[in-house]
Amino acid sequence: MNEMVKNSIEARRNAIFSTYDIKDQGLLDRIDEFFNRLNEYGSKYDDVMKFETDFASSDLCKEYGELFMIINSTINPEPEVDEGKELLKEAAGDVTRYAKRTVKEDLASKARSTPIIGDVMEAKQYADFFGRFKKKKDKDE
Repeated sequence: MNEMVKNSIEARRNAIFSTYDIKDQGLLDRIDEFFNRLNEYGSKYDDVMKFETDFASSDLCKEYGELFMIINSTINPEPEVDEGKELLKEAAGDVTRYAKRTVKEDLASKARSTPIIGDVMEAKQYADFFGRFKKKKDKDE
């Protein structure tokens, strides 16, 4: 086998083992089996560029990517999500937001209807509203 092709294959193997600490013997056997087939495939090439080009469009390349996904899902399994609990959390969040909004609106309504406080709130609202135009005018100049 061409030395450059051999190095290319070995780099792929190292990419797996430098990224993951694999202890599962079945997974290790599967990796070895894949690289035995890849070495057999690579032994036919004297030119590393031709090997890389052909490998990129081969089923072995696709299998190599799938092997990474299998290893990743085995080493870092996705946590199981209890959908019932998630729905309850979401519903509780909705209820909490609704309650907060309702209380805030009620307090604002009562404050607006209170003499002097309501007048101050209204004056602030107008000041904020017209203040936007003043700031914009200042920026334009």
